This record gives sequence, structure tokens and C-alpha cells, in this order.
Amino acid sequence: MENGFDKNVKFPSSQSSIVARGRRGRGNAVLETVLVLTLVLLPVLFITVEWGYYLYVKNCLQAAAREGARVAILATSDNTDVTTAVDNAMTPTSIPKANYTIKVTDLNNNPLTLSGLAAGTNIKVSVECSWGTVGWKSAFPTIGSNKKVLGITVMRRE
Repeated sequence: MENGFDKNVKFPSSQSSIVARGRRGRGNAVLETVLVLTLVLLPVLFITVEWGYYLYVKNCLQAAAREGARVAILATSDNTDVTTAVDNAMTPTSIPKANYTIKVTDLNNNPLTLSGLAAGTNIKVSVECSWGTVGWKSAFPTIGSNKKVLGITVMRRE
């Protein structure tokens, strides 16, 4: 050892070996990044799609309930008119009629018959389904299959 340097230490003869080592390291870093991001972002993607579809279904049920309530408040309408209006509103959603229920009630959830109902009566139209019957089957489910999805609208009879 002379002046603090060891004469037996060997340095690369050219910089090409240093550059080659750097390139291999970058390749490994890219591969590791892709693997980690796949494991992290894939569940996030599935969860985002599932919640997006849940909000779509909820919005469709709400719109159908609103259409049913618009028909229900007319003095000449009856319960079958409300059911028809809700079914027509649900047709473009591709949710089958068997997968949702329609309820026409007062504010205390007592069933109403619209024929002969007095003006000024509050009418509540509910469209309900179970997430298990309409939901998207996700690889990473975050919404339980027994979760109820509701669309509710209240309007006053004319």
C-alpha cells in the first residue's frame, strides 16, 4: 500500500463493462416496476370499474323511480301505469324485469292504490334490486351480493 492506495486493486480496463452493467440494471428495474405496478394497479382498476357500475345501476334505478313518480302524480293514473313507466325507463339499462321490484307507497311505506287517491297525497315510488342479481362479477369484489340498490322518488299527487 503506497500513499493510501492498494496497488493490487484492479479497475475495469474499459468503460464498456460499466455501461453494460448499467444497461442490465435498467432492464431489471423496468421489469420490477411493471410487475409491482401490475399487482398494485390491477386491483384498483377492478374496484374502480365495480363501483362505477354500481353508481350506474343506482342512477338507472333513480331515473326509473322518477319516471314512475311522474306518472303516479297524475289524477288519471293507476298502479299499472306506474309499473309500465318504470319498465319503459329500465328497458335501455338491460336489467331484466325479474331483477328489480317496484313499490308504490305513502311516506310510511304503506302500499297505495292510486285509483281514487286524493290530490295533495305524497306518493313514494321505489325501484329496488339486489347487487347480487345485477352486479358485475369482479375479480376483487368490494360490494356484497346482498347489498340493496335503491332508487326512490317522492312527489305530491295533482
